[in-house]
Amino acid sequence: SIVVGTLPLWENQTSANLSIRIKEVIEDFGIAASNVVAFVHNSTRNIENVGKTLESDCRWFSLGCAGHTLQLCVNAGLEVTAISCALAAGRCLAAHFKNGEPALQALKSRQNDMGVESNNLVEDATIQWTSTYCMIDCLVAQRCPIAAVLSDHTVTKDTDRYLDLRPEHWELLSALKDA
Repeated sequence: SIVVGTLPLWENQTSANLSIRIKEVIEDFGIAASNVVAFVHNSTRNIENVGKTLESDCRWFSLGCAGHTLQLCVNAGLEVTAISCALAAGRCLAAHFKNGEPALQALKSRQNDMGVESNNLVEDATIQWTSTYCMIDCLVAQRCPIAAVLSDHTVTKDTDRYLDLRPEHWELLSALKDA
């Protein structure tokens, strides 16, 4: 994909003003409006209106970006209360192992003892659902070694035992991983 231009828009960001600016930009680059087939956008209401204007004025197709639309759908699903709670608990658990060297070393030892692939737990970046999937995948794959470390009194303080996910969280994360 190519960015043809990014320009300030000093006027109100109405669909009419945005449409005019888009047409000016392609003209500045010597692109005939008749050579443009589609206007791909992020599907916000204002930009959808720009797309409608460009469809009408220039006969361009107005297409919402599939990646952005997928991101919006996934984010809506991740906001479901049960899912959001399970993910928050998973983040706390991953952070515990990432930030605590004794716990991390014990996890590596348990992974080795159990013949589980030795991976560090992943903390997600909430703005990237793919990182959330990686966190879920890693937690589910490491469930047994995690449980072994959390139940080991020589490694995990009694005050940190709350970190183990509840059974319904594990079930939900497993289901999400396979979805």
